[in-house]
Amino acid sequence: MVGDRSLAVTGGADATVRIWDLAEGAGVGAPLTGHRGGVAVVRTTMLSGREVALSAGLDCVIRVWDLAALVS
Repeated sequence: MVGDRSLAVTGGADATVRIWDLAEGAGVGAPLTGHRGGVAVVRTTMLSGREVALSAGLDCVIRVWDLAALVS
């Protein structure tokens, strides 16, 4: 949840992370880029009071995405 929106966050073999609005059944914004290989794991959590997504890629990099900033 970000605000009153139920979201899902996915990662794919195309090295992108995508945010989905579950009520609308549609993607939110453009795919997030930054990994150099497929995205193996995505998790959401709170970090310093902000809802974030963590993505771990096959490029051995973990990225942090601020969901509130991306969805607003």
